[in-house]
Amino acid sequence: MKTISGRLAEARLYLFYVYAVLRPGIRVPTFTSPPDGETTMVGLSVEDLKLVLEEGRRALDQQEINLERIRSRASTSLTLGLAEIAALSALAPRAFAKGPVITILWCVGAVAVILGIGGAVAVLTAQAIMGSINPRQVAATSSPVLPHLVQELLRSLGESEVTVRTRLTVFRDAILLETVSALLLGGIWPFTR
Repeated sequence: MKTISGRLAEARLYLFYVYAVLRPGIRVPTFTSPPDGETTMVGLSVEDLKLVLEEGRRALDQQEINLERIRSRASTSLTLGLAEIAALSALAPRAFAKGPVITILWCVGAVAVILGIGGAVAVLTAQAIMGSINPRQVAATSSPVLPHLVQELLRSLGESEVTVRTRLTVFRDAILLETVSALLLGGIWPFTR
């Protein structure tokens, strides 16, 4: 997985997601890589390994559910963003006639809502790297297979967790931008009457 870190990492990641809307199929980055390394399972009995496997499957299912919830909320955010665009469009002629301050505030609001919509669309459309167990890889391992299966599941959980956390951050930023736009719209509305 490609990662973004350093100065302004969240803003750069967000803009990369918005850019990904314009470039379908591009792999979007995350903030951190999934944890590397083998987890030691020394001393775990077969029953313990089966328990870890069952709990890991539940956790993987929960991560899928969480990603779908984020996508559902992004869909609602997209709808609200489009309504804000309509309100800003209706307000444009009056805002431009009221002078440079109102015009600048209107433009900042328009940019914020467009970026917010871009983030919501990116959450909906960008390819999600969710972990899954590769049965061929597990089948090619030496016996006993159960420890290798558990190890593969733990790797999958790490990938899925990073993806869900990153999507949640992008969604939060989209909501923040749309909220800023709505506040600016509400602030300039009385001055354009």
